[in-house]
Formats: sequence, C-alpha cells, structure tokens
Amino acid sequence: MNSLALKLIDEILEYAQYLKTGQLDRTSLRNYSLVCKRWTWGAQKLLFTNIVLFRPYELIALRETLGRPSFPEKTMFLRKSVRVLLVKVDQRPSELELRPITLENAAKTIALCPRLQTLELEFFTSVLPKPSIFDVLRSFPPLQELSIYNNSLQGHVLHQVLACFSNLRFLNIDRHEIRDFPITQDTPPFSLYELNWSARGAPPARFVRWLLSNSYSSLEILTFRDALPDPYTMEIIMENHGPTLRSVRLATLDNERARLLRYCQNLEELQLRDYPSLSLKRVLTELTTLEHLAFSGCDQMQTRGPVDTMVELVRLLPKLRVVTWDCALPETHPDFHSLLQICQKKQVQLRYFPKIPLGRFPGEQEEMKETKRFPRYIHLSNKRPEPLYPWTI
Repeated sequence: MNSLALKLIDEILEYAQYLKTGQLDRTSLRNYSLVCKRWTWGAQKLLFTNIVLFRPYELIALRETLGRPSFPEKTMFLRKSVRVLLVKVDQRPSELELRPITLENAAKTIALCPRLQTLELEFFTSVLPKPSIFDVLRSFPPLQELSIYNNSLQGHVLHQVLACFSNLRFLNIDRHEIRDFPITQDTPPFSLYELNWSARGAPPARFVRWLLSNSYSSLEILTFRDALPDPYTMEIIMENHGPTLRSVRLATLDNERARLLRYCQNLEELQLRDYPSLSLKRVLTELTTLEHLAFSGCDQMQTRGPVDTMVELVRLLPKLRVVTWDCALPETHPDFHSLLQICQKKQVQLRYFPKIPLGRFPGEQEEMKETKRFPRYIHLSNKRPEPLYPWTI
C-alpha cells in the first residue's frame, strides 16, 4: 500500500464510493477506512461528504466528532469534508427522555461545517422556533442548495427561514402544501438558478411571487412536479422569467399553459409527466432550441396519437439530441418502432427505462449545479446496471 500515491488511493476510493443504485456505500467506506492508515483519511473524507441525521444520538455523535479538541488537524479535515447534510427537525413536544432533534440543536452542529454546500431540512414542527435561531441560521456557511421537506411548517416560519440564506442558488420544496404565507413587501436576499416545487398541492401565489422576485435574470431551471400555480400566476412567472429559462419540468401541460412556453425563447429541456397531446404539437414545434424532451406515458401505453406526436416532434425539432420515454413496456407500444426509427435517422438518443423520477436511470443522479447542456444526469456507481430494455445512442 505504501507504493501507491495518496492521490491514486483517493481515486480508487471514489470509484467505489457508490452502490449500483447510486446510493452512498457507507458500509464499504467504513471498512475501507480500517484497511490501513493511508486509506483512513481518504475513506473518511468520502464518508463525511454526505451525512444523514434522523436521530438525536446521531446528531450528538457528529457534534462530538466535529468538535473534538484533542485532534485539531483531523477535526478540521472532517469539518471541511461535509458537503451535504440531511437533518430531521422535530419541534413537537415530547415526553421521551431523549428528545427529537430541534432546529436549535441542529443549527449548532451545522455551524461546524464550514464548506457545507447542500442542506436538507425535514420539518416536523408545530412549535415556533425561538427568534434567536434565525441569527444562528444567518451565521451558517454560504449554502448554495437548500431542500425543505415540509410536513407541518407554517408559511410565515418558512419565510423567515428562507430569508436567512443569502447565497442560495438551488431550492427544493417537497411534501405538504404551504399555508398562511404572509403578505410582505420585501424581496428574498438570494437569486435562484433553480426552483423545484414538489410539494403537495399548487404553490401559493404570494409565496411564488416573493420567492422569484429577485431572480429575474438568474432563474434557468423551473420545476412544478405535482401541481401548477393558478393560470394568472403562471403567466406572470413565464412572462418575467421565460426569456432566461433553459429547462422547464411540469406535471401537466394543457393548451392554456402550453402557449406560455412561447415566452421561453431559449428553452433547451422540457420534461412532462404525461404525453404531449396532438393539440400541443404546433406550440412545441416552435421550441426550436429544444435539445432534451422527456415524457411519461405508462397509463396510455396503447394510445397511438400521442406517440405519433412524439415522432413528429423528433422529425421537426432541429436541435433535439435526447428523448426520454418513461414507459414500463415501450416495445409493446404500436408506435414504438416508428419512434425508434426516426430517432436513429435523426441521430437522437432514445432513453427508455422504468424509472422514478422522470428522466433518471437507476444509478444516476442529477447534478445540482449550473450546467452547460441537458440532460445533466451523471452516473454514480462504478458499474452501470443492465437495463431491462436497451436504449439507442
């Protein structure tokens, strides 16, 4: 082992960092850290890159590890290794001796991670946090990506939490709908590059307008995974942000909202959770800058018309490079071979695989960073799994 350079050891460990599913292989990394002293630092660095805290004793163990004064060099090394942190925050009253993780306790640990880039907060709370906690949140490292999995967070609390992060570029909001968002005249301190709304129900109009009010020239990726805003709000969003949008991901696309895509003069990627209907063909063919088109159709697998639309779009869109079809049994579809042939003729990559979420293969992960081309999925595992059906290139 002494004959291998440390840089080469790090590359070997990075190759074995993920499972075939794309998940971090924590068990193997712990074992690698025990192989020899030269492997310890590299394996622990990868192990501390992505941390999940669901239980109080996990939070305590991490805080003790990152706050250990007896090994300052190793402690600072591990602190700087933390890039992604998922914390389950539970402010509900508890009679248990070991209370759940509160936002106050989590904040003290997060502050020990100077190079933290991505923070994921899963909220279970019916109790308002203390006002002093917002000062702690403002002292956090300059986060670029924030994910909030909201289960019972009130709108005005979310407003105060988001206002603490001035360097946000990527925001993901998931789970339950947000209510009681306050009427406010201020603007957020951040300019978003990407907004991903996956929460249940349509986003409140006041919340979306406030959230994007400082992102007129920066927003390039917009996702409404399950429900769209009301038509009036959607039109305002597309009118203000459409010229800068490069990727749009929508739950549904009817005729009324499809016409709003005409604001997106530089659109490179469109992801739909349904087939594009025949009535949308005229609007979609106007998207001459489109390079990646993704759609789903498992429930309408034997419907000929929508796939005919896809064949026409592949034929007419001049810059299309990739088509993603989320379908369990694509080869049984009556129009599958027509789509396959036109993709081969136009040298368009056709990706089809039973997958969740739309557009991603097993073992792949979407890079949450500013991208030059779409799709931006990268393969994480050291061996790509064999697909149920081949895809063409």
